[in-house]
Amino acid sequence: MGLNGFIETVLPLSIVRELSQEELDAYREPFPSFGSRYPVLVWPRQIPFDGSPEDVATRIRPFVDWLPTSSVPKLILYFEPGALIPRAAAEDIVQNWSNIDGKFLGDGIHFVQEDQGPAIGAAIVDWYGAQFPDPEIEEAAAPVETVEE
Repeated sequence: MGLNGFIETVLPLSIVRELSQEELDAYREPFPSFGSRYPVLVWPRQIPFDGSPEDVATRIRPFVDWLPTSSVPKLILYFEPGALIPRAAAEDIVQNWSNIDGKFLGDGIHFVQEDQGPAIGAAIVDWYGAQFPDPEIEEAAAPVETVEE
């Protein structure tokens, strides 16, 4: 079958809990051959670190500069130990960026959906509901006034 380092090594080392054989098989399924894994080899090499690859870094620089000061509502979910955004960095972002909420959700490394899936979903639902309340839902949830006779 050839090397499948991303699924066999990177994925398990980037999750707190241990994946079952069935879960690992689900990750393996889209990549049955060496050739089918080419995108998994290429896309991580396109993530810009320290300005490289230069073409990608140049394309995203305006967004990187805009995001911290934009008025667009933002939510950062963070985990411990956290692979790319450790807890201290996330808390710094919450303190210094414009219009951002942060929520610590517990244990997680990189593929946090495998460790905290339900908590992530609940946090997004709560945040979204607070940011963009639905008047119809609020009206339906309002206490019913009773008339006393």
